[in-house]
Amino acid sequence: MKRMMMILTLCAATISVAYGEPFSNVTPAGFSAGMYSVVAWGDVDANGYDDLFLGGTAQTGSKLFMSLNGDWTDASDQYGIDAIEHVRSARFVDYDRDGLLDLFCLTGNTDGAELYRQNENQRYQRASLHLEQSADASVRSMVFCDTDGDGAPEILLSNRSSVDDAMVVLTQNSPEYVEVRGADDPFTETNVSRISPVDFDQDGDLDYFLTKSDGEAALWVNHEDRYYDLGEETDLPHKIGDDGVTWADFDRNGYLDFFACGSSASDGIYYQSAPDEQGEMPSFTLRNDLCPAFLNLENVRNAHAVDINGDGWTDLFLARHKGAGNEVILNLGGNGWRQLLDHGLRFVELGCMSAAWCDYDHDGDFDVAMAQGGAGATLFRNNMEPRNEYIGLKLCGSDDCATPVLDCLVEINFPEIGKQWAATSMYSTTADGATKYLYNASNEHSESFEVRVLWPNGAVSTYTENQIVLWAINELHMPLLPTPDADGFIMALALPVEPELGNYPNPFNPTTTVSFTLSEPAFVSLSVYNLLGQQVATLANEGFEAGSHSLVFDASSLTSGMYLVRLEAPGQSVVHRMLLSK
Repeated sequence: MKRMMMILTLCAATISVAYGEPFSNVTPAGFSAGMYSVVAWGDVDANGYDDLFLGGTAQTGSKLFMSLNGDWTDASDQYGIDAIEHVRSARFVDYDRDGLLDLFCLTGNTDGAELYRQNENQRYQRASLHLEQSADASVRSMVFCDTDGDGAPEILLSNRSSVDDAMVVLTQNSPEYVEVRGADDPFTETNVSRISPVDFDQDGDLDYFLTKSDGEAALWVNHEDRYYDLGEETDLPHKIGDDGVTWADFDRNGYLDFFACGSSASDGIYYQSAPDEQGEMPSFTLRNDLCPAFLNLENVRNAHAVDINGDGWTDLFLARHKGAGNEVILNLGGNGWRQLLDHGLRFVELGCMSAAWCDYDHDGDFDVAMAQGGAGATLFRNNMEPRNEYIGLKLCGSDDCATPVLDCLVEINFPEIGKQWAATSMYSTTADGATKYLYNASNEHSESFEVRVLWPNGAVSTYTENQIVLWAINELHMPLLPTPDADGFIMALALPVEPELGNYPNPFNPTTTVSFTLSEPAFVSLSVYNLLGQQVATLANEGFEAGSHSLVFDASSLTSGMYLVRLEAPGQSVVHRMLLSK
């Protein structure tokens, strides 16, 4: 045992030397002036940078800090955030799909569940949930997810006013929500404390991991249009997931695994998934033997699946509210796990009431904010700059809506390493910002790769190196599906074939002509980005007729280097490289 601890300590020290100080405390002065129980990320003002909500306790109101290029501004009064109190959990989501992020909170107030809509005047106003019977502060969990597969998120509440109430499903009746009657299967469960929706079998339908207050757990699988409880076959331990569940393809075998906090056997439970004997439905196997740290994880509040060091293998951050402090456990690429001892996020004395990960500074790695009760909130910048290739994905709604979409499954296929899965379900990962990163686990340069997105409305989009840019943020939009007419017939969407895109001269200084050709009339967005994924110019955002078109790009105000011009038309996206040489 002593030998094992010496090896772990030496390995952790080696990692610290290789990367330098893993995390730096960059907390703005205003973050510590209050008592906060919750942190949540979201690009509230749609400027491309994620902002931070600090949920207040009973003694203080909440705060909203806006971010722009590393500068923070307190906009709590401007957005009407101050009055939100007693916050127990919070999440940004564009529930009405108007392009503005709204805010859903569980609070200790009279109603318990509170929905705030952001209006066009940048104010958050309370919206009614239209519950048939009143709910109160006993509601233990809430999620937004698409329960019926229509592309619009419903609200799931674990209970109403008593822990032994059944779950409540609220469906959108624009712009409000109404309660669904006659819900069945997983939605009739009682004593639910945690809800984790994720399509872990990758069939396009959401499945549900439910933790129950009586110590039992259910793993409801939607398979071939019917639900059944896979948890009964898996023999899940008592109280598993009582403090949260996080999902990721940790071993990169193409199937989503999960880590659950809270159990009578151990405070950390790691399950790997693989196909069953028929090669269809995934089965789960307990693998706590892969890391000694998994056997000693008391008082873990929740788990966060996030690739902390950007090596293509998803790691674990375990937040503690007391005891030995937070833990960082690195995934060793299929060779077990390693506890990182010197990471700077431990907080042995203060504890962590809530944590959320986001690349707020757009440098390609995930940073973390924490709520610490009376100690305020703390922001840590990740210094472990990614050495592997990565693709940044911002998965957005249809048309020009730039708000992130929940319940997407993403598959990336780098030729050197094979397929990797990721999910954007509400509790499948704790990287809460608008951008999701996928890293190449090899050190090889990828001349070709493929990204496939399974959208919540059932559409599947495939992108290659011709549409996706490495080392940059790529904004992808959910395609619109055809809808039946009055007689039930579906008309095919008329989409142009892949547009042609180029520029001349190339290299250029300081102007160049960007040309593109459409085979059919289409609404076109034509934008220019730098290699950090930041938009530096918009050349067009309008409809064009079929044929050839030209626009002049003036880069007088920009520095020399490579730039990317991206053309987006319905169902199509094309990227072209341009070199500015001054």
